[in-house]
Amino acid sequence: MKTGKISNTVLKRSVLKRIRNRGEYLKAKPSVGSDCAVLSLPQESRVLLTTTSGRWAVYEALNNISVKGGNLAAVQCSITLPEHSEETELKDIVSELERQCEYVGVPISGGHTEAAYYVDKPVVHITGVGFANEYIQKAKAGQDIIAAGYIGVSGIRTISKLKEQEILKLYSADVLDKAAGSEAELTAKDKAEIGFRAGASYMHDMSFGGIWAALWDMAEYCNVGFQVDFKTIPVRQEIIEICEIFDINPYQLESVGGVLMTSSYGSAVVEQLLNNGIPAAVIGRVTQGNQKIIRNQDEIRYLDSPKTDELVKFK
Repeated sequence: MKTGKISNTVLKRSVLKRIRNRGEYLKAKPSVGSDCAVLSLPQESRVLLTTTSGRWAVYEALNNISVKGGNLAAVQCSITLPEHSEETELKDIVSELERQCEYVGVPISGGHTEAAYYVDKPVVHITGVGFANEYIQKAKAGQDIIAAGYIGVSGIRTISKLKEQEILKLYSADVLDKAAGSEAELTAKDKAEIGFRAGASYMHDMSFGGIWAALWDMAEYCNVGFQVDFKTIPVRQEIIEICEIFDINPYQLESVGGVLMTSSYGSAVVEQLLNNGIPAAVIGRVTQGNQKIIRNQDEIRYLDSPKTDELVKFK
């Protein structure tokens, strides 16, 4: 493809032909000559916007909106390809975005696609548009901290795809399958809805940087500290074993679909999550001040400022 905005022919054939209208909020399907989406959202609702990128970009948009107590209505996609990319590459990207959108039940409402000299790999950005009728509270000292969902699932899926043969030299395919879990684990909507109904007041999705980054973000945003028991964090043993092969930290590994919550009724929230088949545990408490303490039996350490996600070692 030539540098610049893709031609209308390619747009129709490789983008518009592949996306479907779905959901009740999009009132005008994307088309040539229409550069603005039309959404009809419920009255008296707040509009929520989020921007994501990466392999699970649509799921991350859904998760960011969900943990704010909202509903995702549609996504906009921006795709920048290297010069001289093949059209088949664009088709594959759009097909995967559409597959994720179909899975979560939202439409692609529009976007922009071009080829550019300043990128050497495809770059995809997703903007999620949603709405909410309520606004979540901040975490408060004395509340329980809850982890919902296994950590590291999305990260281990990427690692397993890149390093499958190396892993299979040490472990069976069954270990890979158990570590990867199901695709449903990558979405946070059910976790968030159950948590809110059960009494969670603050939520934050676990994505880039894993649970350590999510805890740090919670503390910074809410101006609180925390104490967390390392041993209580939900993680599959298979994920730990695969991480050990490559000397990576599962607690610093991308965890799309995992949710960090706080509540004055931590046990009740966990009970409801478990009753709905979602792994969850009270992992600590919110504290006053700014100390970020991780306990591992008798050992105490302080969480450092977030480091980059362990996945960058595989880029």
